[in-house]
Amino acid sequence: MDDYSEPICAECESGGALLCCDGVCNRSFHTECLGEEPEDDGEPWLCFDCAHEVHRCFACKHYAATADLVQCAEVNCRKMFHRTVECAGKPLVEGERFVCPLHKCKKCNAASGVEADIVRCFRCPTAYCRDCCPLDVHTLEDSIFICIHHVQVRAACVPPGPHPPPSKHHPTQPKPNPNPTRARARALLQR
Repeated sequence: MDDYSEPICAECESGGALLCCDGVCNRSFHTECLGEEPEDDGEPWLCFDCAHEVHRCFACKHYAATADLVQCAEVNCRKMFHRTVECAGKPLVEGERFVCPLHKCKKCNAASGVEADIVRCFRCPTAYCRDCCPLDVHTLEDSIFICIHHVQVRAACVPPGPHPPPSKHHPTQPKPNPNPTRARARALLQR
């Protein structure tokens, strides 16, 4: 893994042995999470999104052509956003270097680097300096967490137990898509 790639799989949100995309996204993946084994032909490996030049806005999660998104200029970030105030977090000025909200504390507005050591959410453009970070975040890595909002939303989707055992997949039914992110991107390409 290079110095700028995510230390967490973009699909399952856990660490381990990761394959890093050589494209513009800085994302990393477990080969198991890709659903296919990438060819080891010595060529740079591109994730589906980079290979097809479509990416998901980090704020609203909708796919768009890469050319229609603005990318954070921070080399260790590279998150992409729609060019709207709602998604980018501020009005965009043509020709101005765009730095996304993940590089400023949401609470005290301290900037990453000299002013503060910033920790960030893996799922949304929320970041805090270590002094302001709420205690109820779910830590994934030293500087990466998941906001309690995301944890609560996921928990709300699962009704209280007892839960029946998972059903076995019937061979006449289509298999569930192992990679819903890739399916959404493919649907965008077919439009």
